[in-house]
Amino acid sequence: MATLLATHTHLYPGARGRAEGVVEDGPATIVFTDEVRVAARLEGETLHVEAYETGAGTGIVAKTWRVKFAEDGCFRVIERLTR
Repeated sequence: MATLLATHTHLYPGARGRAEGVVEDGPATIVFTDEVRVAARLEGETLHVEAYETGAGTGIVAKTWRVKFAEDGCFRVIERLTR
C-alpha cells in the first residue's frame, strides 16, 4: 500500500507530492501537511480520495483526481474528475 505525502492541506490541479512504498492499484493513504491522514484508492492514474476534515476544521468532500507519477515516486495532480 502506498502512502502519498502531499505538499499542502488538500489536493488541487497542479498539487505535488511524493509516494512512499509501492505505487499500485488498491488502497492508499494520503498524508497532508497538517498531518491529517485520509483513506484513498488508486486505480491506474485515478485517485479516489474519501471525505475528510483538515487540521483547521475545514470539511473536504470526497473527490476523484487524475494523477501522474514519475519514476522517482513524485506525483502531480492533473485534474479533478467527476465521481
